[in-house]
Amino acid sequence: MRRYMEGISILIAILLLLLGTIWLGRSGNVKRRSCRSRNIFRIETSHPLRRDFSSYISCFGKVVSKRKVGIISLTDGRIVDIKVRDGSFVKRGEILFVIGGQEVRHKIRMLKKRINLLKREESILKRIVHIKKEAVRGRIAKRGDLLLARQSLLNIEADLASLKEELPSFKDSLIIRSPIDGIFLNRKVCLGQDIEKGMHFADVISRDIRIIAYLFPPQGVRLSERFVLIELASGEKLKGRIVNVIPEKDLEGATIIWIEGKEINGLVPGEYVSGTILLKTHRGVLSVPKEAVVQDENGNSFVFVKKKKGYEKRKVRIGMEDGKYCEISGISEKDEVVVKGAYELLFRKFAKTFKVPD
Repeated sequence: MRRYMEGISILIAILLLLLGTIWLGRSGNVKRRSCRSRNIFRIETSHPLRRDFSSYISCFGKVVSKRKVGIISLTDGRIVDIKVRDGSFVKRGEILFVIGGQEVRHKIRMLKKRINLLKREESILKRIVHIKKEAVRGRIAKRGDLLLARQSLLNIEADLASLKEELPSFKDSLIIRSPIDGIFLNRKVCLGQDIEKGMHFADVISRDIRIIAYLFPPQGVRLSERFVLIELASGEKLKGRIVNVIPEKDLEGATIIWIEGKEINGLVPGEYVSGTILLKTHRGVLSVPKEAVVQDENGNSFVFVKKKKGYEKRKVRIGMEDGKYCEISGISEKDEVVVKGAYELLFRKFAKTFKVPD
């Protein structure tokens, strides 16, 4: 009985082994069929189309004023009034600051006191000169004494005239006016602040501005007088013109250009902008999608052209490009070009299936 049970167990084991082998064989066939089905790829063809292509170069720059004038204090004192708001447009001669304070009042009092003193001295010397003159006529005094008196009077009159000019000039220096038409910026003082002579208050920047931009142009490209499309952070686009190309490059090798134009005169100095420069345009040239072009290990460009008995690999030249298309030469409008599946034709071994010539 024991031997009988062992025989049945062996028989069942052999049967299970056979069934497993059959199942694994079928599974392998399914996988191979699945792999073969995945190897089939889709090929699409199309005729070349005529399109316009343009070549551009980008630049980045900063808006600057052609002229900036610093506002400098001409005397010690205190800021007692600020007449304009930061960033506002001011006209030439418009009052920006008023300077006052105890030091200013003290200096004005001292100037007036010296003027009054010199006026009294002048009056006395005039009487002395008159007396000396009469004495010389009466031969009571020497002519040399009259000349000395006149010289003293001339000195006093010169000092008095100087002080009379200094007082209004000093008062004028207390009123800080704009030297040009422009924008009031970079204020560095506040109301009530003590200041010193020669201190830099603020700047007035001319509204006549330019953009100093940087770019890396292709070799041999002429940039002078080209138009530039300026794009602002807001998305607004303005037109400018290159008026100067700096001969020397910056430390990073970039070319520096100046851009000017009526449309950019409303920009604020200090603003950063980007620009686009049109280099050249080709109109109505043949084009194909970029994915239609393949390259071999030597960097040569090819397309596959559909023929009656398969596909012909044809060498082409590529010109300008845009987002999805490229300019092409070496084919005609009548050629039916592979636009999808070109790389599969190049790299996979489908020579027999598609009859691709070597």
